[in-house]
Amino acid sequence: METATKASCVMCGSDRLRLEETEKPAAIEGTDVKVPFRMHWCEACGTEMALNEDLRFNARAMRQARKKRYGFLTGEEVRRIRKQLGLSQEQAALLFGGGPVAFSKYENDEVTQSEAMDRLIWLVGSFPGLVRLIAAHVNVALPEQAGVVLEKRRIAFDEKYSIFAHIVGEDSVNAFKGFYEFSSAGNDQIYRPNVGARPTNWKAA
Repeated sequence: METATKASCVMCGSDRLRLEETEKPAAIEGTDVKVPFRMHWCEACGTEMALNEDLRFNARAMRQARKKRYGFLTGEEVRRIRKQLGLSQEQAALLFGGGPVAFSKYENDEVTQSEAMDRLIWLVGSFPGLVRLIAAHVNVALPEQAGVVLEKRRIAFDEKYSIFAHIVGEDSVNAFKGFYEFSSAGNDQIYRPNVGARPTNWKAA
């Protein structure tokens, strides 16, 4: 797909630059994948070039492809988990750590979260009741919106397992409260041993 842009050609100065969006093959740990790729070309002199915005886009696309290949949560998955927990990016950073703008960078695929952070986000996405434990541990007040979200899911859990409670007893069910179903990672094979394992020489960027 091609669209016009307001930038000027670095060779002839013409403003007749066109954005071209394609896919390029890339080898990631021996696996060939197609990665979205952007560049510009000048209608006046035919020069091909990558503007700063193209370089940022291409870097994010490659980083996302690596995340998928190595079983990390993509930025879109991180964003979905955070929103379903009722947290803003700033609130999530306070609870999970990583810095004040960490989640903005994770969700935009500007950086790759550490392996430990990736597993923590995935775990809390699967068992959102853990948010309360984390908030208490780091002494951070849980935002009202997040509290409402968790309370609704606690009620849903109680209703779903009310019959189960009569069979195994209230104490057994209470032990699982807060760990109700909430899998949103969309990566159900993320941590299966020896599947898509991240190579030891790969570094988060």
